[in-house]
Amino acid sequence: MITDEISQVHKSPGFITSSLVGYTDDGKTLIKEFEASHGTVTDLWDMHLAGKETSLNPLGLVTALVSAIDHAADVNGKTDTVSPFTKRLTTIMHNSFSKG
Repeated sequence: MITDEISQVHKSPGFITSSLVGYTDDGKTLIKEFEASHGTVTDLWDMHLAGKETSLNPLGLVTALVSAIDHAADVNGKTDTVSPFTKRLTTIMHNSFSKG
């Protein structure tokens, strides 16, 4: 995807994710979907089966998963216990990648 190409040009570690959000008529968040910006696993699997070269962005995938965990905690009123964990996890992951 173009976001991956742009991030590679700027030597980004690739933490970019795609977030799809739906809202109710009164403006409340209905659903959020998070995925790494490289495409869906189904798309990549189909390409693999067709013998095409694929690539996966594991950092983007984990970042998307952490975002989904945050959203689930928000929906269930558990941000006070879950958010400190996900923030720490994100910081550790980013620092581990950027600093080795």
